[in-house]
This record gives sequence, C-alpha cells and structure tokens, in this order.
Amino acid sequence: MKDLQTFCRALASPVRLEILRLLGSHPLCVNALAGHLGLSAAATSQHLRLLREQGLVQDDKRGLFVHYRRDDEAFRDGLDRLRDFWEESRIEEGLRGDLHEK
Repeated sequence: MKDLQTFCRALASPVRLEILRLLGSHPLCVNALAGHLGLSAAATSQHLRLLREQGLVQDDKRGLFVHYRRDDEAFRDGLDRLRDFWEESRIEEGLRGDLHEK
C-alpha cells in the first residue's frame, strides 16, 4: 500500500503535475523547469526528487547539467496499481455487503 500512497502523493501537488506536463514534450534541466514554474532551483529540485524516487522521472547527466525526462511507463504502472486497488476495494465492499445481508 505504501507504494501506492507514494505514487498518489507524487501526483497530489499541482507543481509536480506541471513538471510532468512540461517534461512531456522534451527533457529539461532544473533551471529551465524552475524558470517555467517561477520557483527556485532548490524548490524545483525537491519536487524532482520525489518524482524521481517514485520513478516518474529519469535523470540524464549531460556535461555539467542534469536533464530530466518523464517516464510514461512508470506512470502507467502507477495507474495500473491504483486501478487494481480500486477494483479490489469494490470487490471487498461487495463481500461486506453480502455478509450484512445474511
């Protein structure tokens, strides 16, 4: 469950959602992302850290800069986990309903 909670937490921030949107077209470095977001590079790095820990972004060192790219496969995997959780909870709710009727 913790994995799913971390995935949902990563998506709970409007800033992190915007980072993922910006990285949808091409890789960007921290400073470019910070400029688009109107945040400091340090604040942007903290958001990227959480996204990277969840595997939603990957980093590539290019000379002196680190460029980040969105990992669409990891995002789909997270959505699959969320869907599985949702379906399991619906099944469990159905079982609880059956028990209450008896």
